[in-house]
Amino acid sequence: DYLEPLSEGGPFFLTVDSYDPHEPWDPPEKYVKMYDDEPYNLKEPFSVIYGPSSYLLPRELERMKARYSAEVTMMDRWLGRFLDRMEELNLFDNTLLILLSDHGVAHGEHGYTGKPDNVLWPEVTDIPFLIRLPEGKGAGQTSDYYASTHDVAPTILSFLGIEPQQELDGQDLSVVLGGGEPEARPHFSIGYNDHVWARDDRYVMFSTNQGADAKLYDVQQDPGMHNDIAGNEPNIVKRMFEGYILRDAGGPLPTYDYGTAAR
Repeated sequence: DYLEPLSEGGPFFLTVDSYDPHEPWDPPEKYVKMYDDEPYNLKEPFSVIYGPSSYLLPRELERMKARYSAEVTMMDRWLGRFLDRMEELNLFDNTLLILLSDHGVAHGEHGYTGKPDNVLWPEVTDIPFLIRLPEGKGAGQTSDYYASTHDVAPTILSFLGIEPQQELDGQDLSVVLGGGEPEARPHFSIGYNDHVWARDDRYVMFSTNQGADAKLYDVQQDPGMHNDIAGNEPNIVKRMFEGYILRDAGGPLPTYDYGTAAR
């Protein structure tokens, strides 16, 4: 319904938020059977607890993964129908398309489920970020540049030849599709509730907003982030917390009080 009027001509900006594959993971059963067609008599894991996965039996965890995979497959099918309709309306090859997510979710990796703020594993922080140019120009290119959802706005404006009216936090990623590199981003930092995370070419570190309970991983030697070396490398933890996180934040971070936080 939204696409047909757009096909009549003129520029447009359209955001489509599918919400899925967010929990509850309750797709039609035909999708679930694609990943788990064995008898199942336990409680259906439609949702997830943000914390250690020990509350789940192995069979429940297996079922949860199947339900999530089913939800992703359902989402993929409907995205395909959306893109097919764009092509039918002659919108596909003159439109800039960006596909991305806001976060991932753990399904037992590292012994956790969900997206707990105190353990920001790659399963939670790493997301799809796909760009398709009109007529498929630059197809097949990839980059390991530290990209973020903050980069969406400056990238769109650059493709359209529009100067931002104010300084933006993100970087223009359009140069990547031209074979170049955006402005150097030697490290990256994020915050989630009362925890923070930082990464550079070699290390990933996360801790509380005050720097406590830090975890540190050498992602060159340990890309799966299974060996916490924070206890052996306190200087690296200090450098990343003070030099990356606090500097990016412009000073000390607040303490997040779950008991009094506004709802």
